[in-house]
Amino acid sequence: TIPYLVMDHAPHGSLSTRHPRQSPLELKTVLSYAKQIALALQFAHEHQVVHCDVKPANMLLGYQDTVLLSDFGIAIVLQGNLKTHEVAGTMHYMAPEQFIGKPVPASDQYSLGVVIYQWLCGQFPFYGKNYFEMHHLHTHVPPPSLRKIQPHIPGDVEQVVLTALAKNPLHRFASVQAFVTALEQAIHSQRFILPTANESVISHSAPTVADPQAPTIPNGGEPEVLLPSLSSLLPPVSPQRLAGQAPLHLPASSVSSPDKTTYRSPPTIDPPPVPGISPEQPALSSIREAAPSLPLAANAPATPLQEPYMVEDVIGPGLAPLIPRAVEIALPDSEPEILIYSNHTSWVSAVAWSPNGKLIASGSWDTMVQIWDAASGGTIRTYEGHEQPVKSIAWSPDGTYMASGSWDNTVQIWETNTGTILPDEYHHEAQVETVAWSPDGRYIASAGHDGIVHIWRPFNKRTVLSYRGHSGPVWKVDWSPDGKYIASASHDRSVQVWEALTGIHILTYYQHQYQVATVAWSPDGQLLASGDHDGMVHLWESATGNMRLHYRDEAGAVKALCWSPTIGDTHGLRLASAVKQVQIWNITKTLPSAPNLTYAHHTNWINALAWSPDGQAIASASDDKTIQVWDAS
Repeated sequence: TIPYLVMDHAPHGSLSTRHPRQSPLELKTVLSYAKQIALALQFAHEHQVVHCDVKPANMLLGYQDTVLLSDFGIAIVLQGNLKTHEVAGTMHYMAPEQFIGKPVPASDQYSLGVVIYQWLCGQFPFYGKNYFEMHHLHTHVPPPSLRKIQPHIPGDVEQVVLTALAKNPLHRFASVQAFVTALEQAIHSQRFILPTANESVISHSAPTVADPQAPTIPNGGEPEVLLPSLSSLLPPVSPQRLAGQAPLHLPASSVSSPDKTTYRSPPTIDPPPVPGISPEQPALSSIREAAPSLPLAANAPATPLQEPYMVEDVIGPGLAPLIPRAVEIALPDSEPEILIYSNHTSWVSAVAWSPNGKLIASGSWDTMVQIWDAASGGTIRTYEGHEQPVKSIAWSPDGTYMASGSWDNTVQIWETNTGTILPDEYHHEAQVETVAWSPDGRYIASAGHDGIVHIWRPFNKRTVLSYRGHSGPVWKVDWSPDGKYIASASHDRSVQVWEALTGIHILTYYQHQYQVATVAWSPDGQLLASGDHDGMVHLWESATGNMRLHYRDEAGAVKALCWSPTIGDTHGLRLASAVKQVQIWNITKTLPSAPNLTYAHHTNWINALAWSPDGQAIASASDDKTIQVWDAS
């Protein structure tokens, strides 16, 4: 017997053929379609079925133009235990969790949100060149404002759609039916509350400014003018932290004074970003543009001010919108001074200290590698040899050369003093994700999307070994401190340890349940730390594979790990890991109940970490387009 499925005939094709992608639809049409699709999805979800491929091509039109949801071919049935499924779907419509094989009912809500976004403005929220770029965009980048594309779209409608497109499934609506109900209320201009699965979206919002035209700080200006008025509102600054600082000065006459601008709720220092809304306030842009690098004092603890008030009553209407940045600059009370390098024009994916600790190199999706002074932030050299994003960089042990790996499928070797590229790039069959120089400087290990790790000589480009033990892309390789072994972390959820020059397999670590994004050897070679896409960090013995400790960062995928290079100091072994914040743990036989230090000043995902050779500072590279250098001692 052959099983088959009988369903209604759909003589009028699909919504993808009736409405070309570039043609925005009227709100009433969007609502009509959305309500019909939501009914079908809600029914499926109540019966523990997730569709996994919601898109206009799967929305068929019946005899009376009723909308029929079709193609449950890749749907999953939810079980009692959460399992990882094969990645399936259409990448323009896939929720972030689908890219890691973890669909939930809210994934269909996200996909329907993409469809409605497309119907409203005629565009997808994200356009990527390939699967991996689309994964990054859906997972890390807020969707563009609907109202900037189609200004006539009501603000309430935009907010509803952006809530459905939240990166975290728990921050979307409680159900797909709740999503469409909120959409209907917004279209009809009724007041509504955004009922997310576990908390109100209001708790994620920054204070609202009535006047969108906030005053800006001109280039070269400095906001010390704010400090006298703020002193009564903010925690005291210790004299020790103020000593030696060079506060910036802003002439009061240089600050514009718009119409009355009022904060209706007390500001919170460092509020978490709202999905779809830029964490940068307009008043911050001039500071970011004022200089490629700006030494700033770190923020005060992220605690809300307790007493309600109107800010303009305290410091005047012209200066009120500058408070978020004034707080960042004025409060060095509890955390170390930082240096922000912001010369890249896109996400920063790689960072590395020079062996002597005087320089830092950074690689970006803008295709460039920049070398700059670690103390001042002054740019020394920009390398423009790549045609695609630079995903990994590595200094030679003597600091003379740089190896840079890119999505243009090449690893390029070039002189750090001159930027001169050495002949004959090393070519991979696919995009390069990771590059590592051996401790003795004789070999380079590189790997990427083809899943093959190549060991090769940097100056004649001769391949010594190609390791093919993985069944998926390799995201990170790391040499053991003695140069004898390689640890490679892969999309196949494993970390493999093998002899670097023979390829002899030593062990495979299979304790991760999700794709392993990064791996790092401890400086004594006895431990390996590995981080995965579910936020888990495992510490395990390199000789046996036995897990010692583990912890989880609830914020998302751990893509960056690094150990302090110093051993035997008062801290012992120290490990830094990052998602949106950097956590530093002092590693002993037991894990502390909380990180020993948390650095929380990036506004987007952190892609790379590098500890200074002396163990005193960390450089962290982020999708907020900055590298931040800060005291980790």
